[in-house]
Amino acid sequence: MLPVNQRPFKPVVVGPPRGGFTLCISVLHHLLRVFPRKWNYDPRQLAINCAVNHLGASVSDSIVAAFAAEGIDEDLIYNGNFRELSGGAKWLRPDHDDQACFRKYIGVRGMGDFTLVIAHPRQVLDTDEVVHSHLSPARWLTHPGYRDHVKFGPIRNPVGMLNSSCFSLNALSSEYIQKFVPSEADNHQLRETLALYKLTDLDFFQGLVTFQKGYFDEFLPIRNQFHVMRWEDLLTDPAPTIQALGRAAGLEVSDAAALQLWDGIRHKNLTGHHKHNLRVGGGIVG
Repeated sequence: MLPVNQRPFKPVVVGPPRGGFTLCISVLHHLLRVFPRKWNYDPRQLAINCAVNHLGASVSDSIVAAFAAEGIDEDLIYNGNFRELSGGAKWLRPDHDDQACFRKYIGVRGMGDFTLVIAHPRQVLDTDEVVHSHLSPARWLTHPGYRDHVKFGPIRNPVGMLNSSCFSLNALSSEYIQKFVPSEADNHQLRETLALYKLTDLDFFQGLVTFQKGYFDEFLPIRNQFHVMRWEDLLTDPAPTIQALGRAAGLEVSDAAALQLWDGIRHKNLTGHHKHNLRVGGGIVG
């Protein structure tokens, strides 16, 4: 067997939204720097990566053109995260081992929003160094394409997840604010007004709770097959939590290296074009 730093580390992160999902992925991305890239061992995946890089712009341009043909251009709400071919929520297609689904949210000012779900070959998921999904933790354990991957399960107290879900702004809302709301009106009060709606519309709130219950019902019986990272532990005791993630990858991470890694990602927006993902001051616990 090759030494750990001479063979690829292939992680999969499966966890619910607002449960430390992006933070866990970010830590793993930093740890991956000492490993060879997994694609170097798979020429077919390298070719797929090249195709995806070119097709992403082509598909998003076609979507924009379809709206433009209907006279909709300036009013289109289409966040950059969704314009990437593999961008948006993603999951393994339940009825097809060789395909994955990708959900895009698109809106038009004054006309409403809609969801576009598209399917691509499953290897499109592998263009990400850290394969990740919010759905179906059990399936990732048994799918033949991911049996040799190390599974991580970020999690958080459900009350904290619900609270964060209500106060967070999704990528569609963020894009709307970036495009159409004056900068002086883009403030904490706007976020609190939207949170008040989410907390008091029982249909919306039921949707959040129903998803969480379904996720926990599936995850809890198999949690021992994942390297679990608790969001609370990462925020209150970052070095040991990062070191535990490192050990899962086969790395020994020093206290100083762990704290340096944490300093680079803590309380920062880690989701690219989604500028309102971070609630400033909202992630600091006492």
